[in-house]
Amino acid sequence: MITLLFMATLATTADPMAPINAQLHRGDTRLALYDLEDILKWDPENLDGLWVKARILTSYGELNEANATYATILKYDEWDDEARKQRIQILWRLGKSTEALDLAKLLLKRHPDDLDTQSAIKDLELNKKAKRASSWSPIIRGSVGTFYDSNVIFASGGDLTISDTQAGVLVATAEAGAQHATRRQAFSMAARATTRVAMGGAKDAMTALASNAGATLIYTRDVKRLRLGIDARYDEWFTNVFAESRQRTASPSFTLGIPINDRHRLQALIGSDIAHVTAIQGFTDNASIKGMIRDDMVFRGLWLTLDIGGLMDIVYGKQRDAVPLLGNYGEAWAAATASYRLFWKLDALGAISGSVRRYTSGNHEEAYRLLAGLRTILKSNIELQLEYSFGQRFADVPRGYQRHEVGLTVRFWYN
Repeated sequence: MITLLFMATLATTADPMAPINAQLHRGDTRLALYDLEDILKWDPENLDGLWVKARILTSYGELNEANATYATILKYDEWDDEARKQRIQILWRLGKSTEALDLAKLLLKRHPDDLDTQSAIKDLELNKKAKRASSWSPIIRGSVGTFYDSNVIFASGGDLTISDTQAGVLVATAEAGAQHATRRQAFSMAARATTRVAMGGAKDAMTALASNAGATLIYTRDVKRLRLGIDARYDEWFTNVFAESRQRTASPSFTLGIPINDRHRLQALIGSDIAHVTAIQGFTDNASIKGMIRDDMVFRGLWLTLDIGGLMDIVYGKQRDAVPLLGNYGEAWAAATASYRLFWKLDALGAISGSVRRYTSGNHEEAYRLLAGLRTILKSNIELQLEYSFGQRFADVPRGYQRHEVGLTVRFWYN
């Protein structure tokens, strides 16, 4: 049945590589490779598919299979000298210097002025060692942004105390770690930190502005087209510039990814947050169970993500103060985020989110937030984002509020 459905999909798709290109645009090379293998079963001479497969395998360090794939390309297109160049590099990295040298000399006869081939032959004749392949790669990411905030939010990570202070806030983030990926599984570990620093005359009033440090471990494994995952996070919240620890939170989760077609990819998450409060007046240790479903969609330059989730909080620690909000609560939320390529390297951004929370004490909260912005790529690993957001919360205790934010952020990464 699955085979018949796949054949029907190929028959009705103008470009069988369209699903592959969508996966690659998402950065999901593992799923792209799985789909490629299905396409190549029915169309083994698909040169575009073979090229993509060879490059993905090379990126994972699976050089023997990458070499065999380039050999297949040359079987169907004997004039593809770029495939020969790639084979020379792979054979060299595999330690097959003699075979690589023979192939390079043959290529040089066809293109005597090719500088890359001349350089490869020189290195091979000097018996230089090629760079060893590795499936490990570094994670280095960071950002610096400045925001105008009409209603500064204090304390740890949420709307615990609202101020009427209008202020500028500098937000800096950093993340460093490593990731290991093969064609069927991936593992990453990283440490991260975020700090928020008040600017201007509001510094004295904002000593409780939240900063946090944490760590993340993520493991995913593909079982055919399904992706199973474990996501474990730890966060510690501090007052401004990591001055005083206020809350520690562990967040283990399980994830399941289900690609529907080239336009839709569903993800489901179930997990919990376990928080230990160290220095927030009136709040207590608690645990929660949460679940979420996400749909990532692609429509000709429009990238759309829909989230629907819910949470049930259970207070289990000793109550510290007679705050009416304390007690069990349930929360539901939904969010939609979108980006659209306007031209070249400029994207338009938009988002809308809303949530409803009900406490066993009878109190309630409703909130929504709207965001619009622009994002541009300055270099291959640097982007600039300008955004404006408006949010409103309707609540009994603490009071409701309206909030405006304008921000400019520079993000950078290395991979």
